[in-house]
Amino acid sequence: MTWFAGAAVKLVGAASAAALLSLGAVSVLAQSTPSATATAVATKASPADKAAHRAIAKAVFESEAAALGLTPEALKAELKKGTKVSDLAKAKNWDKTMFGNQVLGQLSGRLKTLVTAGTINQTQANKAVERINKGHIPYWDGKHHRTKK
Repeated sequence: MTWFAGAAVKLVGAASAAALLSLGAVSVLAQSTPSATATAVATKASPADKAAHRAIAKAVFESEAAALGLTPEALKAELKKGTKVSDLAKAKNWDKTMFGNQVLGQLSGRLKTLVTAGTINQTQANKAVERINKGHIPYWDGKHHRTKK
């Protein structure tokens, strides 16, 4: 068999296998009933979304540092040593709610600047504030390391 014929056979075989698999998946999905708690399909974030997320994360981190009376570099060094933000807040006699309010005080101006600059939109800013209000304080329990895949 020539190289061209071999490539054609592989291509046709792969295409038909993919078609059969997709038909099987479609029929299984068609038979299942949608639930009330259906989850959205994950899509890749656009570069603009990633930039907005990074800008918000940086603003929150800087706000945490400012609330604690530290520079962002000093807070980063403390986290690398294993210190938790909760430990730093407790040293100032703040609980999680009190510290969250301090962070929000610092964060509001930073988010307003990002919205004005067009880096993020108001919805993204509101979502960041809502997360802090719900008690999600980054690094409260220390720095979390990602597991390598």
